Amino acid sequence: MGDEMADFCRSRGALGVLIMLNRSPQRFTDLKNALHVSESTLTARLGEARDIGFVTPEMDTTDTSVDNQYRLSERGAFIVKQLEQDGIVHAYLQLLDAHETVEEGRENLVEWLQDTD
Repeated sequence: MGDEMADFCRSRGALGVLIMLNRSPQRFTDLKNALHVSESTLTARLGEARDIGFVTPEMDTTDTSVDNQYRLSERGAFIVKQLEQDGIVHAYLQLLDAHETVEEGRENLVEWLQDTD
């Protein structure tokens, strides 16, 4: 099981899934928007995280799948605690903030360039 967990943690988007779910339960769309990964990558990571016990899906069978959420399990929270001790959570959240800053700056630049025409 340790190798399986290590392989998961090496995968693109894996740490982001754990870190974001540690903050609160999230919908698929919210995770996708926050993590800047493709739908196929996120689907794979959530499935892997569920299979190894890091994530628990909260599915509402009476509603559409749009409102389904994912919650971090105790095992997942234990991993995030280690990430916090190593400073990874803080660094990852700073990375997400930096990505937002870059995206906003790009939009501002595009608007400025269009206004100069």
